[in-house]
Amino acid sequence: MNHLLAQAKDNCKLGKYDEAIKLIDIAIADQVLYPEVLLQKASCLQLTNGKDISIEDIENLYQQALSIDDNYYNTLIELANFQFAVLDKTLQAKENFESALAILQSAVTEAVMGIAKCIEETENEKSAIKYLSEISTNILDKEKIANLSNEFKDIHI
Repeated sequence: MNHLLAQAKDNCKLGKYDEAIKLIDIAIADQVLYPEVLLQKASCLQLTNGKDISIEDIENLYQQALSIDDNYYNTLIELANFQFAVLDKTLQAKENFESALAILQSAVTEAVMGIAKCIEETENEKSAIKYLSEISTNILDKEKIANLSNEFKDIHI
């Protein structure tokens, strides 16, 4: 199955959307359903520029992926991006972005705590405290955040 999805992703990157969709449909027909399969199909369908597909069909794929695992942050982010950029459902998009962020925040917090404990055990308490201090200011991609902030400023100039 992972082979089919990898092949589908490669086809999508090469612009072979119809071939990618066929591979994904094989996986779906084999009842190999997990969110990533449906997300990949939704992505490919969007890139086909509407050939025999409706926006509702694409949204249904996102909703189906969410029904499989409503705690999969990537589904929430992809759905939110679609809601924001295509459906103009900004409030629903914001809710889904916030849900994804809550899931990620919990996971990142657990990972950071685990790393700090490992540092404390393998190095010392001071190194662990330093790590915790530094990670809290370096967790986001500062360049992307700055670029978005500048975009907002440019709009209002």
